[in-house]
Amino acid sequence: MAYVGISSDFLQAVKREISRMKDAEENAFIVPEHEVNVHEAPHDIVQLIWGQHIGLKDQMPKEWLVETNSVDMRVKLQHEGDECDAMYTVKFASPMLSPPGFSRFRHDVFVGEDEYPPMAAVVKHTREMMEIKVRWKKVNRQIIDFLQSCKSLNEALKLWPAVSVYIPKMYLDRIERKVEREVKASAAQQALAGVDTDAAIAAATTARFMATAQGTFNV
Repeated sequence: MAYVGISSDFLQAVKREISRMKDAEENAFIVPEHEVNVHEAPHDIVQLIWGQHIGLKDQMPKEWLVETNSVDMRVKLQHEGDECDAMYTVKFASPMLSPPGFSRFRHDVFVGEDEYPPMAAVVKHTREMMEIKVRWKKVNRQIIDFLQSCKSLNEALKLWPAVSVYIPKMYLDRIERKVEREVKASAAQQALAGVDTDAAIAAATTARFMATAQGTFNV
């Protein structure tokens, strides 16, 4: 049985393998339309821009107003401490008259998650991507922490054979899977106790299944 150490090159290769799985799962989702061109600003956007001052829109001198060519509708999302904006751009062929101080070329409009229905699909997709990102970030941390606590890949496979799904084939080819002697209790065993092994393997299985359905995953 060949000995395979836990080198920095090995850990980087594992990280790339995990990243590849995450990308495969993300790419299995259809990205919704996140930009639209309209002739003029819809009433609901004008209302959001002006708010309670909508009545002043037709009373102010036109030279006081700003002609805005587009707006980025944004929804702030959070998931397990991670933050991200879902964004939906609306471009106007006929500039919208905005209150003084607004940007002429593009303006951010922050709304509640259900406040602007046309961007519902974008919000849903952004949230799905956030959940995938957070889940794989956790998987990456747990797998790398576990491997770093091992003296070798041999020990890692002895303690947790299923971790092989995250090990690049070139490293598995160097080692015999079956380990005859017992591995003494070590820091690696303690680290393994803190790993959500079911979730880690489920993540890899999901990525493989979804990517295979799309024909984008090379086993």
